[in-house]
Amino acid sequence: MSDSNHQKNLDRHEEFLKEFKIRKTEIELDTSRTILVINDSIKSPYKSNYNHLIKHFSNYQVKTDSLIQSSVYKIDLNKFKSTKFIFKRSSGFPQNSEIWHKEYPFHLGAAISFTTITFDTNHKFGVLDGGIVYGRLNGHGFRIYIKKENNDWIIDFIEETWIS
Repeated sequence: MSDSNHQKNLDRHEEFLKEFKIRKTEIELDTSRTILVINDSIKSPYKSNYNHLIKHFSNYQVKTDSLIQSSVYKIDLNKFKSTKFIFKRSSGFPQNSEIWHKEYPFHLGAAISFTTITFDTNHKFGVLDGGIVYGRLNGHGFRIYIKKENNDWIIDFIEETWIS
């Protein structure tokens, strides 16, 4: 690369950094809130979660015949408190990828969903799946392994399951 091209690249990069710092400051000072869409009801678990739970907690000898599915329920959005986000139910929006084809008078940041938890019969171990989508072809999924320690549920491990 010639010296003049190298200097042009350095100048462009310096300009980019200046603009980045300005935009970063604007974002940090922004008091508007982003809408996050949450599925109204928790989805049924994937059948494969039974095997994933047994495999992940194999040291604890969790058996196939000791697994149960938690009951289906609706998420109480009133429990979500945030100064940056407003949580809305998915029932007020188009379904599936159609949600991203509509214009809104606000910033739609993401659509979030979870499955019910698959537990062992002693309710000491569990697994659930979740996903977050930021746009039509932009999101990722994860499997969350939980276990009970001292009467508190803790996240034991989070595993990526898909990406778009």
